[in-house]
Amino acid sequence: MPMVSPSTTPTRSGSGIDMEATRRAEKDKAKDMDAYKRLRANGVQPPAINGSAKLESKAESVHEVTSGHTFNSAAARRRTGSLIDDIVSAK
Repeated sequence: MPMVSPSTTPTRSGSGIDMEATRRAEKDKAKDMDAYKRLRANGVQPPAINGSAKLESKAESVHEVTSGHTFNSAAARRRTGSLIDDIVSAK
């Protein structure tokens, strides 16, 4: 006879599903998928589907999208872009 732990059975104590959070997650997933498809159509590969909408709106270079990291300042963006360009041109 299989044993079932009480912690694996559903409860009625109000710890149900947060429907508002579920709706937000679905909406975010749809936005991310649309952004991911647009980025891919432009020849850019984001690191993941999740977060693609944020990357699309904040990233100002291909390097930022492909790394999944956006910069807070224009100076940091220029400095990093210059370093990446130096590395790519050295190959």
